[in-house]
Amino acid sequence: MPRLTAALVAAVVERCLEALKQLKGITATFRMTNKPLPTRHSHFVPGILAPLRAFVGAERAKALTATSRLELTLAVSDGVSARYGDMAAELVTTVRKTEASLNRLKDRKAGKAGAGGNGGGGTGAGKEGDSGGKVSDTDKICKQLHLDVCEYGAQLAKLGVDPGG
Repeated sequence: MPRLTAALVAAVVERCLEALKQLKGITATFRMTNKPLPTRHSHFVPGILAPLRAFVGAERAKALTATSRLELTLAVSDGVSARYGDMAAELVTTVRKTEASLNRLKDRKAGKAGAGGNGGGGTGAGKEGDSGGKVSDTDKICKQLHLDVCEYGAQLAKLGVDPGG
């Protein structure tokens, strides 16, 4: 039975991870778009655990004991949560590296424009001035991830899983 349970958990985890493919779209939403700081979770987050909810709520799953359903729910949520954490960490790392590269490029451009004195420096200086006091794209992306994780935790709680544990 453990092999069957492991295969079942793996199958449900994979179905849940389908919705997480949209996580990468967060970068495109905020990178160089001048969108405001996000205030609510992404549209795909409530659907992440939909395959698990469907499985646990299915008539066939009712043949399982409550303990078995809970163990299955915990195993799937652990698998999905681990992968979600990995994907979010990878996204933040990539976004920060990209931002650092863009800043280095911008600094080089501003340095050349300042040294050349050919009037092209106005664009670089304007961009530098625009970033002062504004929330960076990276901050917006991190805020979106935070809102998404909070909603994901609420979805876990609805399934009887302690998101903090």
